[in-house]
Amino acid sequence: MPTGNSMGARRSEPSALLEKAAMNIHAYVVDHVDAPFRWEELTVDEPGPGEAVVKIVATGLCHTDLNT
Repeated sequence: MPTGNSMGARRSEPSALLEKAAMNIHAYVVDHVDAPFRWEELTVDEPGPGEAVVKIVATGLCHTDLNT
């Protein structure tokens, strides 16, 4: 059950923070040099202590990146 502090912020009980669930993500995967990109759905663990989830809203790839 969430608890509040004097500033009105809410936090989860420690036991709730210990529950981990897997996340499904989509990614382009390259297995080795000169291999083609493959679009895959991957399953990864929720972040642990000292880790974070970062939402990427845009990215880019230059054609020269494919040749280096």
